[in-house]
Amino acid sequence: MANVSFRLNKGKRTPDKTKEYSVYIRVTSGRGKDYNGSLGIKVKPDDWNSQRERIKNRSTLPLRDKHNRILDNLTAYFSEHAINLKHTSKHDYIIRVKELITAFFRDTKSSDINFFSFVEEYIIKAETIPNTQTGKPVSLSTLRGYTTTLNALKRYDKYEKKVSFESIDMDFYYSFIEWCEEQDYTPNTIGTHIKRIKQFMNAANDEGVTTNKEHLNRKFIKPAEETDEIYLTIEELQQMYDLDLTHEPIKEKVRDLFCLGANTGLRVSDYCCLSKFNLKIENGTKWLHVRMKKNGKLVHIPLNTNATKIVEKYEVIGFPQLDGSIINKHITVIGEMIGLTEIERFYITRGGKKVECLKRRCDRIKSHTARRSFCSNAYLAKVPSHDIMVISGHSSEKIFLNYIKLNEVEKATKIGEHAFFK
Repeated sequence: MANVSFRLNKGKRTPDKTKEYSVYIRVTSGRGKDYNGSLGIKVKPDDWNSQRERIKNRSTLPLRDKHNRILDNLTAYFSEHAINLKHTSKHDYIIRVKELITAFFRDTKSSDINFFSFVEEYIIKAETIPNTQTGKPVSLSTLRGYTTTLNALKRYDKYEKKVSFESIDMDFYYSFIEWCEEQDYTPNTIGTHIKRIKQFMNAANDEGVTTNKEHLNRKFIKPAEETDEIYLTIEELQQMYDLDLTHEPIKEKVRDLFCLGANTGLRVSDYCCLSKFNLKIENGTKWLHVRMKKNGKLVHIPLNTNATKIVEKYEVIGFPQLDGSIINKHITVIGEMIGLTEIERFYITRGGKKVECLKRRCDRIKSHTARRSFCSNAYLAKVPSHDIMVISGHSSEKIFLNYIKLNEVEKATKIGEHAFFK
């Protein structure tokens, strides 16, 4: 009987934990019949389970299911050819195993072009192939978003068993939205999934994998609603900045980065990854020059008093490098510490119905609140929208205006300042 096993780097040491090593297949049939060969699958040491001889089940590995399925199928495939290999001479053994592996992948490739495998390949390509608009591979957050939608579709497929290139039509659209609502997804989350599905189908059309264009139907639209996001006022941000956190170093770093984001308009993915190389001095004035991770735009950001103090605090010792999840964990507590505990009412859509929600103001603060605070406060300070967009990097005024989170009184006050009402 043929024995099949899989090893990382042919069983040799893998000292560099950041490097991807090849997965090797070993096929033995006794009496010196031993074949080792690379499968063209690569994985980092920490993502490989040497006991199970499979890739670990991690959401950050979009191709794990596909590759593990290949390893499973190869094991079964060689079990079917065990008798054949048993009677193959030692001299011809390696040649025969190579022929079987070639045949396996040829047959697999011809039968494996389905919607899920295509999207998995699309995601892996997106990591290295430059975006046509930015000239760079897509951001890590975008890749995670693709994987999130792929995983949602896989869960839906277990429920409906109808995800394929040909099934993406209006019936699928309504069924998928209904399923998403049953999962308590918000309209914006559902809309983002629909947007990505359309993106996957456009790519499949471009590559000639499918001719189905039902996703271009004008009714195949992205649902959306106004988010429940808030912004912090200049006074609230000043309270946060003035808070003495020297006895809690992690919270101090979180507060500093959040306040820097709220005074510069940077996304959390950018204000959490600053270095001294982002700091420029021109005509005696300090600026931040940042290449935004999301869209590759280079923005030049003037610094107000508080932003300048934060920058000067870290330009020598180094800026804190924190994950967005760390910001979210501590920023609500910091909001509580400055007294932002009043209960606020807002509405969201769950399961297709408007639901009233009550939360303390501090519990509504997130890492992205910093960017929304910058846009809203600058807008209230009568900085022209175009000038704010130059700093924030927004590509359209429509998207920018979604960041302006004013209540009805603030909106009315802002409108009342127009010359028409004087």
